[in-house]
Amino acid sequence: MRAPLPRPGTSPAVHATKEIETAEKVLHRRYWIGSCQWWIAEYDPATGLAYGYPCLGDPAGAEWGYLDLNDLEAIDHGGRIVRRDLHRPPTRAHDAHLPGT
Repeated sequence: MRAPLPRPGTSPAVHATKEIETAEKVLHRRYWIGSCQWWIAEYDPATGLAYGYPCLGDPAGAEWGYLDLNDLEAIDHGGRIVRRDLHRPPTRAHDAHLPGT
């Protein structure tokens, strides 16, 4: 039996899910601008470091990796900003239909 999904707004610390299979990782946040998307599985609020699945418009180039959420949230592309999806509940990676997977 699977563990229940966590409450929205909570994220495990960076490296906390490294023993969990990729398909079972829980995605806690989603950011987007245009065709670019960032799905976040781990987050350290003290440093802004996050681990997740970015797809920068080309699903063939999407892969799991680390990123700085402070930098991501500061992007302003000619008045277009990266938005955070505040309504998406936590979702397991295999249920999220990630581009490129």
